[in-house]
Amino acid sequence: MVEFKNGIEMDINRPEECLDKAKKIITDDRNKDYGNYTKNLKVISNFWKVFLGKDISPHEVALLMALLKIARISTGKFTPDSYIDACGYLSLAYALEKNKHKD
Repeated sequence: MVEFKNGIEMDINRPEECLDKAKKIITDDRNKDYGNYTKNLKVISNFWKVFLGKDISPHEVALLMALLKIARISTGKFTPDSYIDACGYLSLAYALEKNKHKD
């Protein structure tokens, strides 16, 4: 078990732990702090629409937030929370897109 400066503990021999932590964050922690992710991403997309002057979907917001995390990963030192957050945003994008294509 490795503990990082930001208080996150991870077992570096269990890569699935990143996914476990992302799942906990999007289903418990962030949901309690910010409410339902679909509503939250819709609010963000509305703000970005005004700022950018073009439509942007909640799905695109989630993808762009994941890309922000990936950019941080590529330019900074190793911080587990960036990997965890990127996984979380990608899972939200997946859920939004999957709901669009329900049969």
